[in-house]
Amino acid sequence: MSSPSRVRNRTRYLLAILCLIPLAAACGVERDPSEYGDAYRENFMLGCTGLDENGDVPNGGEKLASKSYCDCVYEGLEEKIPFEEAKEFEEAQSQVEDDADIEIPDNIQSVFDDCEGA
Repeated sequence: MSSPSRVRNRTRYLLAILCLIPLAAACGVERDPSEYGDAYRENFMLGCTGLDENGDVPNGGEKLASKSYCDCVYEGLEEKIPFEEAKEFEEAQSQVEDDADIEIPDNIQSVFDDCEGA
């Protein structure tokens, strides 16, 4: 079981990912992909790492997670989580206040846990 501080840290991290999805759209990435694939992966990786495909931090953002961790999470989501469920979770979290606790579904949390240390 995760400690409360680890859950809060993951929550902040996840919110940072979700807040960067609109930033991805501003960088020419498809804003609303309808399935896993190149467009969704590009959005996800920008939001997860904070880096564009050239390895640059766009528009005053910041570097977030490692590429290896983000690759692991994306691949886990693609393998284990139906796209509509991942998208629904992403959309719900985009409505949450910055410092609010969020509820992460167990199957999505297991993907994050599996990638810890990647």
